[in-house]
Amino acid sequence: MTSFNVSFSGLTSALTRRDLGANNIANALTPAYRARRGDQVDLRGGGAAIAGVSVDVRPGPIEIGDGGFQLAILGDGYFRVATPQGDRFLRAGSFHVDGQGRVVTADGFPLEPPLQLPAGGTGFHVGAQGQVTAIGSDGTAVPLGQIQLARFANP
Repeated sequence: MTSFNVSFSGLTSALTRRDLGANNIANALTPAYRARRGDQVDLRGGGAAIAGVSVDVRPGPIEIGDGGFQLAILGDGYFRVATPQGDRFLRAGSFHVDGQGRVVTADGFPLEPPLQLPAGGTGFHVGAQGQVTAIGSDGTAVPLGQIQLARFANP
């Protein structure tokens, strides 16, 4: 490999790592963002290349939001939401209740399976295993369903 190609491959790898780092910094405050890292390898004959990009799948910090339906996942799994383009999976647990009583994302996409809060309810409770119970207007507990997490072999 010529010295120009060796230098060029190192520069290309460094620029890719820089771009990944800049993207990580730009998204540092984005809820549920997963940092990325370029995995660099040495090339036979000299030089370097990015062999792949690793995504940090460790759980991030749990943040307390203002109002709404704030959920956190401890461990692995993703919330499933229905969009016009099909189901999407996310770790950000910032939901709210829309005018129809459905638990939805900020963009109005409903949590799947859907959760419908009863009209006139005074509150709700989510158990550690995802069981959702509403508090009816008369103070009784009304079971609503279970928040189900999607899990993947390769998150």
